[in-house]
Amino acid sequence: MALFTPDSIQRVRDALDIVSVVESYLPLKRAGSAYKALCPFHNEKTPSFTVNPTLQLFKCFGCGEGGDLFTFVMKMDGVGFGEAVQLMADRAGVTLERASGYSVEQSRDRADEKTSLFWINSKAMAYFEDCLADQKEGKTARDYLLSRGFTMEVIKAWRLGWAPESSGGLCDYLVKESGGKREKTIEYAIKAGLLRRAEDREPYEFYRGRIIFPILDTQRRAIGFGGRLLKEDPQKRVGKYINSPETPLFNKSRTLFGLDAASRDIRLSRQAIIVEGYTDVIMCHQYGLRNVVATLGTALTRDHIRVLRRYADLVIARFDADAAGANATDKALRLFVEEDMPLKIIRSREFKDACEYLPQNGAEGFQAELEKADDAFTYHLRNCFEAGKLRTIDEKAIAVRKAMEVVNLTPDAMKLEMLRKQVANTAGVPVASLPSPDRRRQQRNPEPANTGNNQLHATKPLQKTEDNIIERKLIECMLQSREWCDQACAILPPEEFSSELLRDLAAEIHDAWSEAEAIDATQVFGRVQHAEAGKFLSDILMKEHPPTTEDEFEETLTRAQINRLQEEFRKLQQELHLSQAEGNSKKCEELLKKHMEIRRKIDELQKYFSFNFA
Repeated sequence: MALFTPDSIQRVRDALDIVSVVESYLPLKRAGSAYKALCPFHNEKTPSFTVNPTLQLFKCFGCGEGGDLFTFVMKMDGVGFGEAVQLMADRAGVTLERASGYSVEQSRDRADEKTSLFWINSKAMAYFEDCLADQKEGKTARDYLLSRGFTMEVIKAWRLGWAPESSGGLCDYLVKESGGKREKTIEYAIKAGLLRRAEDREPYEFYRGRIIFPILDTQRRAIGFGGRLLKEDPQKRVGKYINSPETPLFNKSRTLFGLDAASRDIRLSRQAIIVEGYTDVIMCHQYGLRNVVATLGTALTRDHIRVLRRYADLVIARFDADAAGANATDKALRLFVEEDMPLKIIRSREFKDACEYLPQNGAEGFQAELEKADDAFTYHLRNCFEAGKLRTIDEKAIAVRKAMEVVNLTPDAMKLEMLRKQVANTAGVPVASLPSPDRRRQQRNPEPANTGNNQLHATKPLQKTEDNIIERKLIECMLQSREWCDQACAILPPEEFSSELLRDLAAEIHDAWSEAEAIDATQVFGRVQHAEAGKFLSDILMKEHPPTTEDEFEETLTRAQINRLQEEFRKLQQELHLSQAEGNSKKCEELLKKHMEIRRKIDELQKYFSFNFA
């Protein structure tokens, strides 16, 4: 079921230019009437990724990926169609109207609030940057960052800033930028976590005397800020590091610092590396290690893992070696196992702080530590059965139970059996004696239902079977001519196409021709809320061969007729076998006549079939 009305989705398309959307992710270069770049979806040396501003579509002629701006955001951010539409609506400041079940006014209110918060954060980020760049005000903070080994180029690229110790500057700046709308500006600055206000007092800055690390979403919009105290507080009244509070834009349990910069490299390598903090991430990127992210003052959560799964097949992480670190490792391990997400853990005690490690050991040393990382189960079993600690039967039994607590969380049945055997071999006990999974516990914690925008038509990509290759060709022909559309629907009605996407497209094209003398393919496809619609459209409109000819259409139509008759033939054969088994000779005779008639039609049509549809 559609989440948003087609008209509101079209307003989002009309409000945005695909060139500016793509450029917010990767650099484009003009190439005639189009733009080109190295494809973000596969490794290449010569740009084959093309953006067509006239058609508002993209296409990579290397790997075949293509689509509209929603398809691009889905691929880059690893989200579903609905979430991509919502992200672009937020960017454009367009209110999406829900197709059903939601109040339009509620949607508008939420969109307006988010737009205001994004604006406040963008202005605050510019203010903090200016303060850091100020020759006098930002000198101490700049000197500190340079002393840690960061280059000015990296400091600017990550848009680091400085929040002065004195209060009032940020508030005055925001009010001035808003055109003097003081009360409304302060209201949203408080909601964004930039200002705080005690009862009956003037608002004051949340960040003071701190180096500022902007926290960006994958659209590179500021959703929050992290701040590091520059001068130590002997009385420990305030934390050394603080993050924005929870806001409509920022949730630290779902947000990963640096994902905006790392997503492309994570997607290409299919590996994500998790380090401890902002400076570790930035230093890794400075040394060319660009698939690195960090959590924001919180332990890894299930939501973090699900975000990473969009981009990576493997996560490599390091946890502290102390008691708290061991506890964090155990909790994270359990989550990764439950989510069936491969995890490797770095064991080296030297590799504690990437920000200190890299200047001393370089990227090569870092890579060497990654290669020595243990997979999660090897790490866990080594800790459970640590040599020299299991002196008694009771100690060994405790170790087995501890190991099995994690192993039995594995949702993959085959992997579970292999791990059980591994534990049994390590402990020297029969597999049958090991504790079994608590299925009742697993049933009490089922996978959450797929709800919300991210799941809208999150179907598998359309597979190009022989049947739907013909149907895709028919869709293309139906777009070219009302006459062709009518002929195609007479042979294969929209409801009889082989997939939901093709059925919806055929119906929309047929309806469009019944209402107008000419149709716009982009608008027709835009009314179909399906993840693959944009890619299909780019395949049609950005192809490198000419439009379909009359002869090619006739051949396509003939092949569609043959396919439909062959399907009828198969069904008749099944009925005939059933009637023969039942001994119903009269029905068998009727079915045989139909059987022969269909066979005759297929043979007649195949005489004229010669077009290559591959």
